[in-house]
Amino acid sequence: MPMIDSHSYNLMGSSVNAYHTAGSNIFQNVADSNVANDPSNLIVDGEDFFPGSSGRETNSFGFEAAWRISEKISFSGFFSYTDVNYNDIDADDELWTYGAGFAFPDFGKEGNLLGIFAGVQPYSGELLKLDNTSVPIHVEAFYKYQVNDNISITPGVIWVASPEQFDEVDDAFIGTIRTTFTF
Repeated sequence: MPMIDSHSYNLMGSSVNAYHTAGSNIFQNVADSNVANDPSNLIVDGEDFFPGSSGRETNSFGFEAAWRISEKISFSGFFSYTDVNYNDIDADDELWTYGAGFAFPDFGKEGNLLGIFAGVQPYSGELLKLDNTSVPIHVEAFYKYQVNDNISITPGVIWVASPEQFDEVDDAFIGTIRTTFTF
C-alpha cells in the first residue's frame, strides 16, 4: 500500500471485459482458486459442471480502498465481481472475491510492520448451490522485522477454510518466511 498522509484515503475502481479459452485462467497467480480460475474443467460427482464449453467471456468489476487512519494504523479492503458467460452452452456463473485488513507500521520499532488480513478467495456462485460447498475463507497475519537498513525478515501464517470450495477438502495451514535484501 502506498504511504499517504495521515487520515487520508485512496479509492480505485476498475472494469475489464475479457475472453478466455478453455484451460486459461481468469485469475492469475491466486492460490487455491482453481475452481474460479477455470470452472469449465470442473468435474462434480463424476460429471462436467459446465459440459461442452470451449471458452468464456468475462465482465469484471472491482473496487479497492485504503485509509491511513493514523501514523500507526492503516486499513485497506477490496471487492471484485466477475460475470462469466460460457461459449457454446447456455450457462453463466458469478465469481466473487473480497477482503479487508489492517497494517500497523513501525510496530515494535521503526521499519517493522504488522499486518492482519481476512477475506475470501475467488469462488463460483453456481458451485455454492451444491450441498457440499462453501465460501473459501482466507485469514493471514505477518510481521516484517527490519533487521537493518538492508535486510528484513517476514514470518507469516495463513489459514484457508474450504479450499477449492468443497467442504470435504481439509483446511490449509501455511507458514511463510520471506527475507528481503535491499541494495
